[in-house]
Amino acid sequence: MNRGRPWLLAALGATACLVPIWACRYLPTVDLPQHAAQIALWVHRDDPTYFPAGMYRFNWFTPYLGAYLLTRAFAALFSVSAAVKMTVTVAAVLVPVATYALLRVTKGDAGWALAAVPLAFGVAFYSGFLNFLLAIPVAVLLIAAAVRYAGSPSVRAGVLLGSASFALALCHALAFGVGAIVASAALWGATSARAIRVRGTSVVLAPLPLVALWAVSLWLREEHVRTAMHWSGWASRPFRLPAMLLGSPRAALGWTALLVLVALLGGFGVRTRMHRGVLWALIAAAAFFLLAPDAAFRTVALPERFPALIAILVLPLLRMPESPRRRLAVVALLAALACSWSAYLTVRFRAFDGEMAGFDELLARTEPGRVMRMIAIDSYSDAVPGYPLYWNTGALYQVLKGGHVAFSFSQTFAVLVQFRETPPWAERVGAKRDALNWSDADRYVDYFVFRSASADPQASFPQGPERPRLVARSGAWWLYENGGRRP
Repeated sequence: MNRGRPWLLAALGATACLVPIWACRYLPTVDLPQHAAQIALWVHRDDPTYFPAGMYRFNWFTPYLGAYLLTRAFAALFSVSAAVKMTVTVAAVLVPVATYALLRVTKGDAGWALAAVPLAFGVAFYSGFLNFLLAIPVAVLLIAAAVRYAGSPSVRAGVLLGSASFALALCHALAFGVGAIVASAALWGATSARAIRVRGTSVVLAPLPLVALWAVSLWLREEHVRTAMHWSGWASRPFRLPAMLLGSPRAALGWTALLVLVALLGGFGVRTRMHRGVLWALIAAAAFFLLAPDAAFRTVALPERFPALIAILVLPLLRMPESPRRRLAVVALLAALACSWSAYLTVRFRAFDGEMAGFDELLARTEPGRVMRMIAIDSYSDAVPGYPLYWNTGALYQVLKGGHVAFSFSQTFAVLVQFRETPPWAERVGAKRDALNWSDADRYVDYFVFRSASADPQASFPQGPERPRLVARSGAWWLYENGGRRP
């Protein structure tokens, strides 16, 4: 039972998610610079420094538009970098807010929304899956809308259900596929009325023809996506789940945190409760997590994208203690954990920001409109371990100063702004990102940026009078200019 103003608990959770994001300039995420570069190309489509005539085209028929549309709207008022952070903020803040919406429609206790704060910073966050970050809370809203429709199948409830479904399809095709199944399971579990089940499922699946059309056209058009599905380590997924929830590479840490929390909550008298809709949804989500391939359609880390959804679906199945004092103690514990986690992330993110200071100094020494290649010999951060956070840092050159980067998401099949033809300086998709193996394509590169804590990377360059020269070094960052670049 909720007391007072339960929405204040969701607001506290949202604030806890917001603080670490805005406490630093650079977020520790792998792919986010590339997504920012996509927005920069869109914003500066009339600037030949960013968008030379004939080099790019817009791929509007992509189901990854959701986060890009939102970011482009922000970029109309703010810089591209600020706009991207605003979209990440919306995605993170929506996690406790969407959890609160699900708790409200299932008559759960609003205090559990605070437990969703760490779930906003999982594997998808550190990997920089921007569109998927937004898709997860939208999927939770879709499940909440499905449960609401099952209990009250009004026109308004149907409109909300359809709107959430189309919003999810706009965010990410894979998230829509899984989210539609899970939401349909919730709807069928929440009602035994056949007519409501059929109508509600039809509304949930309304975007399916459009998503299917995109998938078929992609399959026929892009030969490299027609690769075999890949499974590995599926038996260990349940043991890795807690670490995935925290975005940590250390499974022991995740299990320790989970067991301590369960022991504390159990000691305060927290018990389980039944809600058939949520239970059916949880079973569907868990089945995908356990059985899905690791990679398919050139999309990697499929199971790692969904642990937050599983954890959120557990929360409505928990019952707060009947004693007001014990309930207050549980809510206070959850609030303390949410705020502590926020403070912990803030320290880590600011430390990562400090590691990026050297890159800023090098970037100031570059000219706009050129070609840069990033080689992260030391691609992992000491501040935020577990992810190759520096793989795509070079894309920030395109965001902040225009020009081009040797590896760009514009080479891939599903993004908004794509190359019409692969440029001669493009780094091969799938190439090693932590070493420079000199090739003829590197003659087209103006700047090489290395991240190497100790070794001078000049041994990677060919011998001769036109070999790249060192322009500047700052800490672990090295900037070389290519003197032998072709005209």
